[in-house]
Amino acid sequence: TGNVQVSDIADILAENLIRARDHMGMTQKQLAEKTGIYQADISKIERGIANPSLNTLKRLAEGMDMTLKLEFIPENIFSNATYQKPAAPESGTGKVYTFDYEPPVSMVAEEPAPNGAKKEK
Repeated sequence: TGNVQVSDIADILAENLIRARDHMGMTQKQLAEKTGIYQADISKIERGIANPSLNTLKRLAEGMDMTLKLEFIPENIFSNATYQKPAAPESGTGKVYTFDYEPPVSMVAEEPAPNGAKKEK
């Protein structure tokens, strides 16, 4: 239905995984050892040729001491997506996408005040 192809999503996922792993200073082998996911499978995800399950993505995130975040965004923002060369082309796949989109405001539950006291507004 939309302009986004599965291969585009795989490329974006691949780039995000590479950046997250690099940010944590981990090799594919280290991430594989920490998560129990085969290094070959991590490599396939990073090359954009695998279709990992949500459970696999969650395990990868946890293995990097991160939280997995998925978003639903309007289809039309991809028609306005622009490609930019990254500052450091030697890292990752070299694909950087920018979007003209403001994500929805996060809903944050308010923590109760200590000792049952009411919070002032």
